[in-house]
Amino acid sequence: MRQLFKNTASALCYSIIHHRCENDNNNTDFPHNQIVQFVLQQHGRMPDYLKLPIILLTLIFDSWGILRRGCLFHVQQDTVRWQQIEDCKQLPLGIFRDLIRFYESLVIFAWESESYEQSK
Repeated sequence: MRQLFKNTASALCYSIIHHRCENDNNNTDFPHNQIVQFVLQQHGRMPDYLKLPIILLTLIFDSWGILRRGCLFHVQQDTVRWQQIEDCKQLPLGIFRDLIRFYESLVIFAWESESYEQSK
């Protein structure tokens, strides 16, 4: 279960980076994995009563891909993953919108921090 959570969180981070973050210098060596590690570390720092709900919601989100496209979210192509993320933002159930906001906020924060450090 833990590895599935990490795979899904990683796929979410990579899709958010690809669609929401600009890389002005076109550096292909930008540390995307560091962004994923940052998000996972922040999750690890959460109180125990929040860690499990984030894991469960992330796994439900991953499984939602089976209903939509016949395979888990984290193994889909990026364009299909991004469409699932966008669709999730439109769900009437706010908890999934909040889940996406959780990932987007951390990814964008880490991206901007890394970009700033590299520009120094």
